[in-house]
Amino acid sequence: MVVGNQIMATVLPGIQLLIGLCHNNGQNNSNANPEGVKTEGSSGKSEHDHVLEHSLHQLLRAVHHNNTHHPFPHPATGPLGPSKRRSLAGPMAADRYELLEMSKEQSLLEQIIQQAQHFFMRRRSEYVLDTIAKEVKDPLIVSHWNALNSPTQSCVKINIMAYGYDAVCRTSLVVHVGEKTLKCICRDGKVRHLSYELQELRDLIYCQIYQHQMTAVQAVGRCMGWQLLASSAHLGSGPVEPLANASTCLLASPAGDRMIAIRCEPSVGIQVFIAQSPRKDFFASELVQDKKWENLGGAFKEIKLEKMEGKKLS
Repeated sequence: MVVGNQIMATVLPGIQLLIGLCHNNGQNNSNANPEGVKTEGSSGKSEHDHVLEHSLHQLLRAVHHNNTHHPFPHPATGPLGPSKRRSLAGPMAADRYELLEMSKEQSLLEQIIQQAQHFFMRRRSEYVLDTIAKEVKDPLIVSHWNALNSPTQSCVKINIMAYGYDAVCRTSLVVHVGEKTLKCICRDGKVRHLSYELQELRDLIYCQIYQHQMTAVQAVGRCMGWQLLASSAHLGSGPVEPLANASTCLLASPAGDRMIAIRCEPSVGIQVFIAQSPRKDFFASELVQDKKWENLGGAFKEIKLEKMEGKKLS
């Protein structure tokens, strides 16, 4: 939309890009603003992103280069001819579809809007990752942004690991930040396409965190000699989770006298239950007199993680 000397374009819902024509004759007109309203030029240097500024400079330089480097023959020696690809379309037997693809060129305004969309998507993604890294203390969330990016696409690698156990278990995923969408490649190879909504990226990261917790518990248990009795990433019992699925695993100690059951719910957190044998509540009766039945595991009792000393799971 063009209004007066401004071009307004909607980059993302709630965010508009304004391109205005500014004119400065080099004189300081102090009487031009009698109400004393401070403008952007008088308020000093405005905040801007240097990466976006560099991309726009490259875009402008490409436009100047295309305007000054015409394909042969030059306009000074003959009429302005087609590009080299269109000149070779006949000998290369190009069809109609290829000719239409050659004629499609994005305007300067479209490229500026695309770069602005990517700029806000990248900044929103950085905010979400930094916020989750501050909220979640265990495990650690480390984000590595790729230094070599295109003006409309960036890449970030996210490592989820527990402090002190990063060599035992680590969950990695890669997020490609585009113009209006996000492409997430998880550890298991699954690809998920997300929209510009921040909540979708936040939910995905939290799901990956709780999946990492269950994988890390099983990896640490194997290193300590514990035996994995059962594991389920999609537990069917209990209330329905509003986010992802509840998962659980059952571990037995090397001596077989302890069993640990861990239930992970993204909306509730992690719950740990322990059972031990011989059962302390076993009493011989007329029906059951053999002492071997006391070696069966007792009832599971929940452990209050917030009252335990040392490292915690959440």
